Amino acid sequence: MKKVISLFMACALCLCTAIPAFAAEDVATPNDELVEVATVNDATDETPGISPMAYYDLGTMTFRGKGSTSKNWYDGGRMALEVSCWSDTPGLDIQAIVHIEGYKALMHKVPVDGQTYKWDWIPLGTNSGRNVYIEYVCDQNPDAVIHVKTTAYSW
Repeated sequence: MKKVISLFMACALCLCTAIPAFAAEDVATPNDELVEVATVNDATDETPGISPMAYYDLGTMTFRGKGSTSKNWYDGGRMALEVSCWSDTPGLDIQAIVHIEGYKALMHKVPVDGQTYKWDWIPLGTNSGRNVYIEYVCDQNPDAVIHVKTTAYSW
């Protein structure tokens, strides 16, 4: 029994001595270099703000009745759209349908008046990102020529 207690005490003494010595060890040396971390600004490159994880200027598309964007990967858990649409036919509205792959499709009504409208805080259904494409539909007048400019980003 004395041997077991002696062995236990020896192990405890080794652990108690080694842990404080390791914790007190100075890991920095005078020759260590400082690493400078770059500051990330928002997509407009103005004052620093919330930086989007994915940012797509999807450009302008023209369609009659229905049109859609290409599929893109959006990081994070939320996304936003900025949509501007215009037409020679007055008084129209289009439906912007955000198809979130593996989650669902969400719809939002956008007036066709040349102004930019923002649809914010669109949930992606996860925090790790998803593939998304946007479909635009004009049911009021399928023969009307619609022009849509889209910017989309996620965070």
